[in-house]
Amino acid sequence: MHKISAVAVDLDGTLITSRGDVCGSDMKTAERLGENGVKLIIATGRHIRFVRPCLQWLGFRNVTGIVSLNGACLIDTNSSSPWSIRYLPENQVKTFFEWISKGQYPCTVYTEELPYYRRDDRRLFEKDSAFFRNGVPLYCHGADYGYIDELHGSLNNRILKFAVTKIPLERLEEFRRSFRESGLCIYERKDGTFSAEIQPYGVNKLKGLESAGRRYGFSLKNVLAVGDSNNDIDMLSSAGRAAVPSDAELLDGVIDRWKDGTASLLGRSVFIAADHDNGPLASAVEHFSSLLF
Repeated sequence: MHKISAVAVDLDGTLITSRGDVCGSDMKTAERLGENGVKLIIATGRHIRFVRPCLQWLGFRNVTGIVSLNGACLIDTNSSSPWSIRYLPENQVKTFFEWISKGQYPCTVYTEELPYYRRDDRRLFEKDSAFFRNGVPLYCHGADYGYIDELHGSLNNRILKFAVTKIPLERLEEFRRSFRESGLCIYERKDGTFSAEIQPYGVNKLKGLESAGRRYGFSLKNVLAVGDSNNDIDMLSSAGRAAVPSDAELLDGVIDRWKDGTASLLGRSVFIAADHDNGPLASAVEHFSSLLF
């Protein structure tokens, strides 16, 4: 039975609570992992600007590296510098801007430097949006993002990821065909529309985690992966051990629940951890503690 020498954890829906913070037990667990020499890797679809508050809560010294933008940008925590960047090809960038011009879809364009939004994106301004808790901006501030109409031509060659939401069902197949040359992760929303992440072909969290292993000296078989969403499936199904929060809604239809605290994901056993408001990282680490400490 392989020992666990690294833990890879997703943020939204996993480590980040519905309050927009990190559970106290998960912060203590991050410190425990650091004290015991277990490498902690953040694996997220977020831009690094959105990851920084989490690093402060977890403690910078307790986090080894960051697989951001689903693996398009890999960052060393100590230096804050990327060791790997993958850009979208120019033809897919052109297709994306043509596609969003056909409708007012909320969308985000991610460069290495900043995420860019439409000026009318309600998430930036309405206090009841996911960008705020108790009227306080959580994920970014004005200096941490730009507007799509401010993107310069030179930056169009340096785009790492797109995200678009509220794609209607009747346009979903057209969307898939338009981006068949890219990596796609599509989610069904509760209102019946769809959200999608578009990244370079072959880029995903699993590949990012493998790159982190080569850099920091661990093997995939020695990893505990914790995540809740479709963009976590590759790493959950390939890591040595895997866990999902008990309220991992976006994995419904992929994961077969619940048998004696475990589930089946693509034919492999997965531990069912606490829900994302009650310390899923702490729960998973405690369950696998005999392989960790």
